[in-house]
Amino acid sequence: MNEHEILLMDGDPQVLRVVSRALKDGGYQITRKSSGVERIQKLVAEIEKVIVGQTPLIFRIVVALLADGHVLLEGVPGLAKTLLVSALGAAMGGVFRRIQMVPDMLPSDLIGTYLYVGNRFKLQKGPLSDCHVALVDEINRAPAKTQAALLQAMQERQVTVMGKDTLELLDPFIV
Repeated sequence: MNEHEILLMDGDPQVLRVVSRALKDGGYQITRKSSGVERIQKLVAEIEKVIVGQTPLIFRIVVALLADGHVLLEGVPGLAKTLLVSALGAAMGGVFRRIQMVPDMLPSDLIGTYLYVGNRFKLQKGPLSDCHVALVDEINRAPAKTQAALLQAMQERQVTVMGKDTLELLDPFIV
């Protein structure tokens, strides 16, 4: 910023308008930066374009996202749980993945594995390795080893493929 440039953070929109106008009339260049509060409000507003009437739930999920936490959504079918999580991914500009757990699911189905292709092994990343928002449905159906791999990814924000390569998960990452 030069000596005639002023940085304004968001606050009361009416005050910002009056102050900006007065400073511009005085020859100052105004640079406006949005704070986290404004970004959160935009994120919630984007989700509310898809999910109507669930503002408290949306705020709780956004708080979990900001706290690097995770969310357990329970409910009968048809309550738009999947739509809500998918709207969160879209609103934040992130990658959304839906993972359906089944009794024969392996940890490698979540975190990835190596495939033998053309006389060498190639890393095949799992769905957790390249998403910001993961909806893991029916966790209780998965074997204990697969649940442990999911919990490790949630806690450590990284996955280890076949004990060899450790992959950092995308930031932010929420399940």
